[in-house]
Amino acid sequence: MFTHLRQLARYAASADVRHAALFQGGEEIARAFRELGVETDVAESLAGKNVFTIYRDVKRFVERREIDVIHSHLIKPYVFGGLANLRTKRGHAYNYHGLFIENPYNSALEKRFYRVAHRLITARGAVDAAVAPSRASAEIVRAETDRFPEILHYHNVAEPISEEQNPEIVRRIENARAAGSKPVAVVAKAEVAKRLDVALRVADRLREEPIRFFFFGDGPQLDEALALRKQMALERTTEFLGFVPGAPAYLPRFDAALFSSDREGTPIALVEAMAAGVPVVATDVGGVGETTRDPECALLYEPRDDEAGARLLRRLLEDEALRRKLGENGREAARRRHDPKRFAEFFLALYRRLAKRDAYV
Repeated sequence: MFTHLRQLARYAASADVRHAALFQGGEEIARAFRELGVETDVAESLAGKNVFTIYRDVKRFVERREIDVIHSHLIKPYVFGGLANLRTKRGHAYNYHGLFIENPYNSALEKRFYRVAHRLITARGAVDAAVAPSRASAEIVRAETDRFPEILHYHNVAEPISEEQNPEIVRRIENARAAGSKPVAVVAKAEVAKRLDVALRVADRLREEPIRFFFFGDGPQLDEALALRKQMALERTTEFLGFVPGAPAYLPRFDAALFSSDREGTPIALVEAMAAGVPVVATDVGGVGETTRDPECALLYEPRDDEAGARLLRRLLEDEALRRKLGENGREAARRRHDPKRFAEFFLALYRRLAKRDAYV
């Protein structure tokens, strides 16, 4: 999601629209925001469960910064941004990224609280719209709730690929290829919905094949993924690189990219792989199918079906013509649909409509 926030700051800003961010902390994120000219406030309460403190901190941020439009991401910021907006009465757009209220990662108590809050927020006009990164994602939101005044869709950006690369990471990838292995990228934050355990089970099924998996990304479940890797004795065929700045720059070096999420909006890493001409094997969730079917640039499997994922990845790696076709299709689809100009036009128009004046988002 941070990549999406970075794209908003980079493309959806202008003389009359500027951004401020409230987040739970982290120097790396704060530095990246500052480099983009985004003013930041830290609210450590967002990482906790004290509803009164979270409400207070969100409301203070909106009032102190004189925010015109609240653009909330994920369920907790949406709920507390909406509750604060009962008093602050600003424009408010909720951004769907694959999870809303009815998902297996919210506890029963959290779901009850979020349902009540959502009814109150929508009944009192404290949210104006929901936005989602594909038509299919918008329909998923609509199937869960009919209470948003409107649900709009956009397409994430395929940014230009940087040429800057860490020589050590390049060496590891090229060494794998020199040893006769085909390198496969897994680009995902280590969090529950990304299901790195499924990706590791795919790697386990292909452990005797000449394949080496490179995992890009960190996150709250990284230690759990590393422990599972050790338990499955996959050190020989997998490498975890952690957070890698400019990860898309390495994608052209890979024969394929694997995605294993069981919930998604439309993953930006998927769009980045397409833009790099890398053929994809991915779970058919959220907007993934819509993004990769016209033209076909991925082989899709059902969530959690590691057997199917392994079968499709083996097929792709054994068929050079198929890899070339899917890669070329992906590059063309990314160029045509995931254009920074269209992304900017969508969000700038939304902000201006909700603010009805120069917007501070």
